[in-house]
Amino acid sequence: MIRERALKVLLVLSGLACLAGLYPLTGALRDGAATTINRQDQMILGIYISLGVFLLIAARNPRQHRSLILFAGWSTLAHDGVMIVQGIQYHDLRNDLLGFAIIAVIGLALIALTPAKQARASAAGA
Repeated sequence: MIRERALKVLLVLSGLACLAGLYPLTGALRDGAATTINRQDQMILGIYISLGVFLLIAARNPRQHRSLILFAGWSTLAHDGVMIVQGIQYHDLRNDLLGFAIIAVIGLALIALTPAKQARASAAGA
């Protein structure tokens, strides 16, 4: 029960964090070519905003959304892994390495707290 509660809290907080990208994205789209947010970051913000909505939905009943939770965890680790390598290779991201490490912990927590796969009832034996 504690594990499920922790997962629900993590899903809500992660979902809200993803939705927070709506503010800078709308500003960037409003500002057009004058924005300081590059097009690649705008694109990823759009993806994370969508993910945030579904993480909030998953928080209601995590067992029904197991694959989404795993996707959120693994895709976070994949994206974060690329960012960490880039942060090491290109000196302009080195100040962000602590933030990347924190996000990696969140991805690992999503994976670790994902509910176990439910056993399917045998159709032939009942």
